[in-house]
Amino acid sequence: CPRPEVDSTDWCTIAGASYLLLCPQCVDHIKRYHPSPTLRHISPMSYGSQCSLGMSPWVRLAWLLTLKRRLPNLDLLEDMAKMDTAPDHSRQWYGIVNREGSFIRGFYVSAASMRKLDQLLPYMTKLFTPWQSRSLPSSVVCALQNDNGLYLDELVNAHTTLDMTRFSALLKKCLRVRPCSRDVVITDGLWHYVPGVSGLTVCEECYETVIEPWAERGSEVARRFNRTLQPLYGTYGNSCQLYSRRMRDIFWRAAESNNGTLLERKGAERREMETRLQARLREAQRRWTGDKLRRELEWISGEWRRWE
Repeated sequence: CPRPEVDSTDWCTIAGASYLLLCPQCVDHIKRYHPSPTLRHISPMSYGSQCSLGMSPWVRLAWLLTLKRRLPNLDLLEDMAKMDTAPDHSRQWYGIVNREGSFIRGFYVSAASMRKLDQLLPYMTKLFTPWQSRSLPSSVVCALQNDNGLYLDELVNAHTTLDMTRFSALLKKCLRVRPCSRDVVITDGLWHYVPGVSGLTVCEECYETVIEPWAERGSEVARRFNRTLQPLYGTYGNSCQLYSRRMRDIFWRAAESNNGTLLERKGAERREMETRLQARLREAQRRWTGDKLRRELEWISGEWRRWE
């Protein structure tokens, strides 16, 4: 999706599929590959939203499977969009048991993702076993909801070929590295970055997932990043700049067109906005309480989603 940012105007949906929001560019894409659905334009909304194809790896997977299976409708997309908006009150988590009979630590799948997986790739649900709640860490994140489709791509391959080799290799590789801390500012951290370019810091997980494959293919943009984790002196802290769908799309465009300037410019803009919003957050927490603080935090959160 070329427009994953939060916006309140210019949306379409499909008749009878009110949960599915599509930007005009994704509508044109769908029309090229699928019998034209009945589209309905939506009046400008009072709140910002995002394109379902740009926001959800599950909706993107549903679209891929719709094409591969030559389905006559877009029901899978609507189902995934509806499930994305449904609250998940279940405390059940699932994992993968290794050959020794122990759960693989660091890989957790929520009940909501299991329901989606059961609908799209039912054979793959046999891989997962319910965790006992007492053995779970205090804070876990669903690997299938937050990996930008990385694990899902290999699950599709395994579902098609009935061969788990590539998924197993990916699992081992991703769990070997420290998980991405996303927009949490870390002082004295180690990063992959482009020497001489301030602010464009990338964690180990995102480097191996996004940049390293391009570097191995000879991309000059990717090869500018240092290949080993290194400290970055002269800063008050840094965060990963390449975990979001928006920034990964920018990197892919820059790598494909060999345009390092594009990546540097967008990275600098994002870093500047990140710094400004962090300062505004600290000021709000210092000055305000109650509803005024809540409204300010909501504004900051919404603004950051546009830049993240």
